[in-house]
Amino acid sequence: MADASTTHQALPTAEQLDAAKSTSVLDAAQSAVSFGSILDAARDSHIPLVLVFTRHFHCGMCREFVRALGQSSTLTDSSKVSVAIVGPGQAEAIEYYKKEVGSPPFHFFADPQVQFYHALGMTTRTFDGGDDKKDPIPSHHKSGLISGAVTSALGMIKSGSMATKGGDFKQLGGDFVFNADGQPVLAHRMRHTRDHTEVSELEKAIAAATSSQ
Repeated sequence: MADASTTHQALPTAEQLDAAKSTSVLDAAQSAVSFGSILDAARDSHIPLVLVFTRHFHCGMCREFVRALGQSSTLTDSSKVSVAIVGPGQAEAIEYYKKEVGSPPFHFFADPQVQFYHALGMTTRTFDGGDDKKDPIPSHHKSGLISGAVTSALGMIKSGSMATKGGDFKQLGGDFVFNADGQPVLAHRMRHTRDHTEVSELEKAIAAATSSQ
């Protein structure tokens, strides 16, 4: 579980949650959806919510992460957990992005103004890929830093009209888990471009949130 004594893993404060609930993201139809309604939907279904903020829609490393989430039997069971993926790009790129990550049974949203990111404390912008000797690199990353960057660049070129709709290249994301009562139980804000949470840690948080009901 997250250690709330460190800034990047501090659970959102009541003030941050209030601010976040009033922010809206866009779905693939470009309709505004408030975070409050996303959280309420999970709570009404009595299931935890996993909230993932990615880097730009062309980021190969984040795509690896979302694909790994889509291979988890825990995370893909929509009767037991709701998963929302939020990117900083344009809503027009959502369907393209969803297809690129294997079309997992998740909810996909866009936050082009990154107001939702900022509300939950994700304000870091960097190209820093982390230090393999100092920073544990999650196991879902199958490619190295350089090859990942090349993959991202090639993917952007091949995306055609979507190339300019991926969002802020430097914006980092993060991962959050809320229990069935809508309370945050895990928070992780990325410190570098490969710093998403291990899938197994998200699964553990979901299991703990479910068993405490």
